[in-house]
Amino acid sequence: MRRATVLLERAGRAEQQYSQFQDQAVLTTLANWPQTLQQPARIEQLQKMATDRLGRVQQLKKQIATETIADRKLSLVEEYMLLRPGDKQAGKVAEGLRQQIQEEKHRQRQAERKRQQIKKMIITGSALAGVLLLLVTGLWIRSSYKAEAARVAAERVTAERVAAERTAAFKKQMAPAQLALGDPVVNSVGMLLVPIPAGEFQMGSPESDSEAYEETGHLVKITKPFYLGVCEVTQQQYEKVMGVRPWEGKQNVKEGADYSAVYVSHDDAVEFCRRLSKQEGVEYHLPTEAEWEYACRGGTTTVFSFGDDASRLVQYGWYHNNAWGIGEKYAHRVGQKLPNRWGLYDMHGNVWEWCQDWYGSYGRQQVVSNPMGPAQGNRRVVRGGSFLSHLSNLRSANRLHNLPVNRNVDTGFRAARTYH
Repeated sequence: MRRATVLLERAGRAEQQYSQFQDQAVLTTLANWPQTLQQPARIEQLQKMATDRLGRVQQLKKQIATETIADRKLSLVEEYMLLRPGDKQAGKVAEGLRQQIQEEKHRQRQAERKRQQIKKMIITGSALAGVLLLLVTGLWIRSSYKAEAARVAAERVTAERVAAERTAAFKKQMAPAQLALGDPVVNSVGMLLVPIPAGEFQMGSPESDSEAYEETGHLVKITKPFYLGVCEVTQQQYEKVMGVRPWEGKQNVKEGADYSAVYVSHDDAVEFCRRLSKQEGVEYHLPTEAEWEYACRGGTTTVFSFGDDASRLVQYGWYHNNAWGIGEKYAHRVGQKLPNRWGLYDMHGNVWEWCQDWYGSYGRQQVVSNPMGPAQGNRRVVRGGSFLSHLSNLRSANRLHNLPVNRNVDTGFRAARTYH
């Protein structure tokens, strides 16, 4: 009886502080109790507790044997020691692991300090390298700027020299009335413009001209001088101002710096003049129809600016007979033929040239000053004929029209500039 009492007390303590007892001993003791003193439910509960703990101990031993990470291994050992507090070997293992972990943390702290030192050195070095880079970049920029400035200066000197040579050579072709207005000018895109004097002329054709159509003759007064491009606007000049090449890849176009710009609408030509005006601070515009015919005639009253003999046209312009008709189906280089009396090239043929005016009849006025054409309309005037045209379209008085948005293979323009 006393023995049973003692075992029950031990079992109660095992339930409350079971970590202090060996599970195998508990199981053995419970198994040896006299059958008569056993309390089946209680004993079954204690047996399960001891069995679970014993199984956990075996599991921990296997995990400890295979674990390689110190932190995890120490956690397993400490759990094992709670279940087997009397295992001195486990205590030694735990102590060794703690020391190993401390050493590892110490090494990590040292490594981190080294990383921070290296980082600081890199930052300092980067700052110094940045300063050095700024200095080197500054020197390079300064050197590049000087080189670019020298290049620009050299190009400007060359351009000024070429312009001076061109104007000096061209002055030899100018009429006295033009020379009285001053020298021709070369603008920022290499366009040579000649002064056109004020004056009056008979615009249109006489009634006896069988080729005339809406060309009623009348006196026109041009009261102010103006500059006019010696040649049609070239592809190079157009691209410099507009930044585009509308003729590129098109059929019946020969490309090159000095070839006439084609596939240019009236709206394009007006925009070209607007941009060039802004760029240079002087006013560029398309010539009015009256200014164009006045400049084309150059003081003449004949059918063409060189006279009435149409056979001489091959010397002054590109048209069907010496271009399209012989297989040269494109606008040619400007300035290759003879100029008129005021030094203007290609006023007959090569490309049709846009004028400011809306197309309309001249009206019945016998004398007009600085006419600007109708106030409104749906087509703009084109003048001069082209490499496609026959003789009648190349007459000084001939006029034609086109929609302002149209871009054609044989249509370009010539720029005028306000005289100062």
